[in-house]
Amino acid sequence: MAREPISVMVVEDDYFLASKLASEIRQGGDHVIGPFDDIHDAINCTPLAQVAILNIGSSDDFAVADSLLHNEIPFVFLTGCGCEVMPRLFRDQHIYTKPTTTPIILADLHAQHAAIEAQRLPSIETVVHELLGEARALIRDPGAAERLVESVLKQAIAHTHAGLPGRSRRQHLQDLLREEYRLHRRRHLS
Repeated sequence: MAREPISVMVVEDDYFLASKLASEIRQGGDHVIGPFDDIHDAINCTPLAQVAILNIGSSDDFAVADSLLHNEIPFVFLTGCGCEVMPRLFRDQHIYTKPTTTPIILADLHAQHAAIEAQRLPSIETVVHELLGEARALIRDPGAAERLVESVLKQAIAHTHAGLPGRSRRQHLQDLLREEYRLHRRRHLS
């Protein structure tokens, strides 16, 4: 299964390593933000990133990590030095020592990103409750509204087995509900 591309910020002061990382990230299908060797430039671009790879060269480098942490953006450290320079705040972060292959780092970052996105998604119960509310606004009869939602959920399950959709489940279900109502409202009223 192909994974969705993500925007990866690269903060690395070694030009050759930064270029290599950026190239390998692009080859993997993701987008590169940077690479940055200036901490201030990196901090200013933090909102553009979905994940980040940070070099630990000096204590100033942790300012970027602070910004990422504050914005709930997953990141990993890539370092050639020991972990003893790591402040307490960042000891739970994933740390890779140079040289580590880029695909391993990207797999970790994709997993971290997916975990955060899963937390942001509404629960299926919330989405179904919202659908019922929308169906009841369209149809005053509670039984008909429930039949409409049941039909939409059956369609959604069929679409999921077919490998669809690329949209959020909430938006997909709302679109199905409106389409089902538009095409078959009389069926649900009886």
